[in-house]
Amino acid sequence: MNESCLVFTLPMPDPPVTEVPPPRQEYNIQRRGARVRIRGGASAKLQFWDVTLLDISRSGVLLAHTDRVRVGELYLLALQVEGRPLTVMARAVRSFVSHFIPVAGDERRIVYHTGMEFSALTDETAERISAYIHRLRAPGLAP
Repeated sequence: MNESCLVFTLPMPDPPVTEVPPPRQEYNIQRRGARVRIRGGASAKLQFWDVTLLDISRSGVLLAHTDRVRVGELYLLALQVEGRPLTVMARAVRSFVSHFIPVAGDERRIVYHTGMEFSALTDETAERISAYIHRLRAPGLAP
């Protein structure tokens, strides 16, 4: 017995056109102003964690730390500017593993580097940061 099978093929519908998503925010960052490296780093606090300030610009800072942060989240950043405490809100815009440091025995701890962008600075705070950067850039005055 010869059974034949009929196969029907239906045309495939065109796939829906999707828009290309915009680039992720962390790759859209444009630095506003000069960045100044802090030689030897400076102590600061991110929320309740001890961090090291590696560089500063009018738009944000680069920090080294051992506690993980979430990119896109706002954090409270406390640092010293011109010998006076300064507390600002800053958003983590990028974070990556920089290196490992030994702790006890064979254990190692991750050190992250995180770029933070200042959020909603007052004019007075922006002026303090700008003056600090200007002083750091002056020959012979950088720490």
